[in-house]
Amino acid sequence: MKIQTQMQRSEPKIEKVKGLPVFVVEDNPTYSFMLTYNLEQEFNFNISNFASGEDCLLNLEQLRPAIIILDYKLKNMDGGTVLQFVKHRYPEIYVIVLTEQKNFQTAIDIMKKGAFDYLQKSKTALDELIGVIYKVFNDMELCKQKKLN
Repeated sequence: MKIQTQMQRSEPKIEKVKGLPVFVVEDNPTYSFMLTYNLEQEFNFNISNFASGEDCLLNLEQLRPAIIILDYKLKNMDGGTVLQFVKHRYPEIYVIVLTEQKNFQTAIDIMKKGAFDYLQKSKTALDELIGVIYKVFNDMELCKQKKLN
């Protein structure tokens, strides 16, 4: 996976994403910090952290993230519900679900609800997430080109 990620890293122009608004919705403060730190180092995103789905949804209109990295298992409101709301109101937002859930049906349901990708938390999850974010950049570029044509 590292070879593929390194190849993908050279494709998009990183300076274009500097300051890109990104939400990290994760109720584990240590994991949230780790994601934020590493993504800021890699991409220089403007990251907003939320420990609940409710807080994420309350800030969507004002902060308008381009990408949401979303835990599935959250207190009070699960990631599936958050995802459904986001994709209904803001279909242009890329949602990447990153979770400990190992249920295959959950992954299928999440993808059907409009997630860009579904990743399981693991030792390689950060590298996988970075690779998926590069895929998001490629998709953003394709969408921009389609609008120009």
